[in-house]
Amino acid sequence: MEKVPVGRSVSHAYEFLFGRFFQIVGTAWLPALLYGLGSYYLLSNMQPWMPLRGADAGTVVKTLGFALGTLAFALIIRSVVGISLTQEALGVRKDLTLAHFVVGPRELRLFFAMIRYYILFFVLYVVVIAICLGAMFAAKKYGAGLAPNLKLNGMPLATVAAALLCLVVTVWFALAMLRLQFLLPPVASVEHRTRLMRAWTLTRGSGWRVLLVYIGALLPVMVAAGIAAYFLLGPNDLMNLMAEIRRARPGNPPPIAPFYAAHAFVLAAFGTVLTILNGALLAGASAAAYRTTTGHEEPDAEDDAALVAPLLAPVHADEPADHGHGHDDHGHGHGHGDGHGGHDDHGHGGGHDDHGHGGGHGDGHGHDAAHGGGHDDGHGHDDDDDDGDDHDDGHDDGHGHDGDHGHGDHGHGDHGHHAKAA
Repeated sequence: MEKVPVGRSVSHAYEFLFGRFFQIVGTAWLPALLYGLGSYYLLSNMQPWMPLRGADAGTVVKTLGFALGTLAFALIIRSVVGISLTQEALGVRKDLTLAHFVVGPRELRLFFAMIRYYILFFVLYVVVIAICLGAMFAAKKYGAGLAPNLKLNGMPLATVAAALLCLVVTVWFALAMLRLQFLLPPVASVEHRTRLMRAWTLTRGSGWRVLLVYIGALLPVMVAAGIAAYFLLGPNDLMNLMAEIRRARPGNPPPIAPFYAAHAFVLAAFGTVLTILNGALLAGASAAAYRTTTGHEEPDAEDDAALVAPLLAPVHADEPADHGHGHDDHGHGHGHGDGHGGHDDHGHGGGHDDHGHGGGHGDGHGHDAAHGGGHDDGHGHDDDDDDGDDHDDGHDDGHGHDGDHGHGDHGHGDHGHHAKAA
């Protein structure tokens, strides 16, 4: 399996953004606008909904419900934007859309996959914190007794080892979460199931590559957004907020909610624009990575067809076969010809045979060898016998054959009657 290509993914992200900019805006503006309106409402009411003090049981429940509702709303918007833009980046959708907001099966599969992702994120986060705290506690409590004379820059070697363990576990956690999240939209966009394990398998051995793709695709936009925010939000307000954060102590959190409420409109506008830009960049990058890791290279039309094939309605193997008068449905038997290679129809049962000017039906293993439509003077005739292993032979009166042989219809069904030749 190919690894995630860094350069190709980043370049495709910006090629997609600038090459299909108007299609992207038409597809994503409506869910992005809804996200911006929701963000404005959230930021404007953050202070009364999430008070700094007075965290009684009712306030905690209210805050938790508020946070979960906000997360669900954000994931719905992200699923709608992710599926539509990723399908465009993959070449599945190529139409120019004026507005788009669809919550269908694929959007819901991505939504629930993201919920599973965040549950796993929370569980692994708790595990990582527990490992780090346990390692540091063990190093301080037992490290001096195990190696009292081993130190590195005045720090006990056990403490250094515990710190390195925490660093390794934290880096693994960050890369694993990036790997799981990166290819979820492409998987949900073209496959019939959206599994975290599928995204994990496709990015095997590409943890650092995925990180570099995120940096290459999103860092320029985030830097530009930070510079714009610095001037639009006001340097004085930002500096005051940073000073409040530095003075914050446990039990006395900084007054972030009033800052958000005062700048709700600007922050919501930033959220709307970044939803479109970041959504398009991630869609372009993940689409290129998905094509490479699954073997569907972009220039190959056959690969494109194979990529789009899962979107088509699957053909069920248990659909009934056509037992009617289908074209060339051959039963079990051996062809009989009179030198011109006509079509020979052999049916077990009461199969129909339409050759020449007659239709013979046999209850046994009837063999029909006729040249339907291939007789010059139309004198072909059928000798029809009801039972036994008989032959119905269409004969030519010596006027030659034009080589045009009719097609027989062969069925395994029982049609319940015997035709008489004319």
